[in-house]
Amino acid sequence: MKPYNLLIGIDPGKTGAIVYHYTGTQGVEAVKMPKDGHQFRDFLKRIIRPGDKPIVFIERVHIRPTDGKVSAAKFKSHYDNLIFVLETLNLPFVQIVPITWQKGLHIWKKGEEKKDRKNRFKQIAATRHPNLKVFLWNSDALLIWEFGWRQLKSNKSWVLERLPNREKGMF
Repeated sequence: MKPYNLLIGIDPGKTGAIVYHYTGTQGVEAVKMPKDGHQFRDFLKRIIRPGDKPIVFIERVHIRPTDGKVSAAKFKSHYDNLIFVLETLNLPFVQIVPITWQKGLHIWKKGEEKKDRKNRFKQIAATRHPNLKVFLWNSDALLIWEFGWRQLKSNKSWVLERLPNREKGMF
């Protein structure tokens, strides 16, 4: 038996998504990113059943100097709330910077415009996951989920090294 049975991928942006899949079932599910930490917590409590062993892969965010002060502060606060909820629910999670999952899936291109990149990622996600209706809002989360799934299949040590210390016994 695998140590996890629910794999969750999260694009934490305001227009991002949560993608999840229970092992032994067909396909993945996607929902739009909840508006706040309370809705995020409630959503996780709904999908995590008694006895489930989830693992979460969440895109790590960084604030850029070009980001507006107010919008950057709001986004960072939203992200911190998501991390707080994961910690409060004692869920094992791995934070992944965008370039890591993009290079890991061999889809990264240097210097690409954001709009072009987002549309290309949507097409890639739709091709790789034809049973899910793919939109711009869920394509990154789907690819983050896929990266996590691949890492769990082929490189568990990579995952283990990035889990918070309290979760290292999961493998």
